[in-house]
Amino acid sequence: MASSAQEPASAAPRPGAGVSRVGTPRGVLTSSAREGLTSPPRSAGVTLVELLIVIAVLGILAGAGISVISGRTSETALEEGLRRLAADLSYAQAVAVASGSPRTVAFDPGNDTYALLQGISPMIHPVTKRSYTVRLDAEFRGSGLCIVACSFAGGDTLRFLDSGVPATGGWVTVQSGAAQGTLSVSSSTGRISWHVQ
Repeated sequence: MASSAQEPASAAPRPGAGVSRVGTPRGVLTSSAREGLTSPPRSAGVTLVELLIVIAVLGILAGAGISVISGRTSETALEEGLRRLAADLSYAQAVAVASGSPRTVAFDPGNDTYALLQGISPMIHPVTKRSYTVRLDAEFRGSGLCIVACSFAGGDTLRFLDSGVPATGGWVTVQSGAAQGTLSVSSSTGRISWHVQ
């Protein structure tokens, strides 16, 4: 008779037949197996709640900063306007010296303008090639810059002699919002200076 080879009932089950090789039931991880696994990486995006919190914080900061920014805007516009005015006066002064003939700056506070003149004719702006007339509010749009007052020996005209020294010294007051500043021209030296009050 041919003997058939049968597995004894006490033999260990085959691998993959419901029990793992180390003797634990399938699907149950040992502590050493758990250490090797990592949780899936979290998405690099943000949640809607996080986004709403950031928007709310930015809104609060923007609201708090508006009053500070608007106050500084008037001062900044005023400083820029005074710098521009000082640069234009320095240009007229330098042209008077270079050409050997006087140059005049005529102020018109009622229209918030000033013009650089050669005699009674307007000087030509070196860049725009147009009449050298400046309206501060137009140069600095929305700034509200205006010429409040000026006085050069009681008049509104500053004349630089061919030496660069003015015929008379004086001042111009410029305003933007609540901020106000004054530009002065020394009668003895022709030095141009300004300050915000």
